[in-house]
This record gives sequence, structure tokens and C-alpha cells, in this order.
Amino acid sequence: MRIPMKEFQDMLPSAYDEIHGKCSDVTQECSMYYEMFAEMIFGWIRMVNDIATFLSYASAFVNLFLERLKYHNPEAYASAYYDFMTNRQVQLEIEKAIPYGLPLIAQTHEVGFDFVTITEQDDTQSFCIAERFVFTNLLSFLQVDLSRGLMIGHAPKKCQNCGKYFLLEKGYHVSYCTNIAPGETTRTCRQVGAHKKSAAQTKTPAQAEYQKLYNHLKTRKNRKKISVEEWNQAVAWAQEMKDKAERGEISEWELKEMFERAYDNIL
Repeated sequence: MRIPMKEFQDMLPSAYDEIHGKCSDVTQECSMYYEMFAEMIFGWIRMVNDIATFLSYASAFVNLFLERLKYHNPEAYASAYYDFMTNRQVQLEIEKAIPYGLPLIAQTHEVGFDFVTITEQDDTQSFCIAERFVFTNLLSFLQVDLSRGLMIGHAPKKCQNCGKYFLLEKGYHVSYCTNIAPGETTRTCRQVGAHKKSAAQTKTPAQAEYQKLYNHLKTRKNRKKISVEEWNQAVAWAQEMKDKAERGEISEWELKEMFERAYDNIL
């Protein structure tokens, strides 16, 4: 949710009077304090709005372009970023979501850049030269940070369990974050997701037997050892027997014996 700038502009004089006392006599000192106060408030508002704008921008990029990638590396991210920025329809939808008067997403940024000497963050405490960037607004910082991450293979990703975003580092392709999962006290989303995936991949004995027979029938059909009509009849019968076993009408051992006899007949 964005903060309406107009309402804050109307509130500033009364808010200033309440904080600093009576200010009916407009003196130079009073004007100076008012300007400082207004600048501070507008700075806070701009930061909140910049975050909201960036979220609209980044979420569209992640959900519409990054999520469908087969490969997750700098080259794939570069291609997705190009598609995103040149898709006029997507850009128009993002611009519509940004209230009038707020800055839009830009490809150029006003950034101060220089080199500074700092100490290494280790036990040696040795000196090194580092790059320092100074941004005029938070939106530019967030855009540059996202772009530099994509350049080295890091990208934001939406957790398929909790729905929050996390950083997908280069060389890894996971679908879940490492935060504590909703409704859990110790297990992370990644642990919960692994359990769900394992459960989804687990088949009942009846399903496993059916799958083996199905694969065998499919191979025979592809090799033209049985006709399409025979294939359809055999698959329909196998499906019916599997359903009976899952309903408890026949035992798993009976199903297994029936399918083994079917193997002999097919051969």
C-alpha cells in the first residue's frame, strides 16, 4: 500500500506546529526547521513508495518471466530480463499500478561512485580498496542491486510453500525457502516441501503394479506386438483391477497374480 503524498502535504503544517510548538511568527529559524522536518517526512514517504513500486516491478519479473525458465544462470536471466523490459504490455500494466506523481521504473540511475579504503572483515583486519556507491533514492538502489545479482547468477524466487521471496543463489535450483514454514515451529519450508514431494512421489502397491503393467503394454504396442485395440482393452482392464484393489474388493496379492498372468498372456 502506498502513502498518498497529497495528504501528507496537507498534514505537514499542523504536524510541525504540534511537534515544535507555536509557529505563528514565521522566522528564518522556524522556516529552516520546517523545511528540515518536511524533507525528513517526504524522505520517509518516498522510501515506502519506492519499496512498493519495486515490489510491483520485481514480482512481475519473477512471476511472469523467471519462474518459467528451464535454466537458472546469468545467460538465462539476461534473456528473461530483455524479454521483460521490451514487453510493452507488461510495462504499461506496471506503470498503471504506480500512482500519478511517483517516479516510474527507469533504466538509468543517478549514482555516485568512488573508491574507498576499508579493513577486511576477517581476523587479519588488513586494508583493501572497495567500491562505494551513493544513491539518491531507494528505488535506484533496489533496481541496481537486482540487476547486479542477475549478472552473477543470483535471482529472487517465490517460495512455493509460504509465498515469500528468497534469494536463489547461483548453481542452485530449489523451490522452497529456509524460513520456518507457516504452522510449524521448527521445520523450514524446504523441509516441508521435501516431505510433500516425497509423499507425492510415493505410490500405493496397486499403483506401482499397474504402472509396471502399463509400461510393459506400452512397449509392446510401440513395437507393434499388440494392436491398438488390444492395447486399449488391456489398459482399461488393468485400470479396473487397480481400482478394485484400491477399494479393497481384491487384495494386493490377488492383483499382483492377475497382472503376472497378464504378462504371460501378452508375451
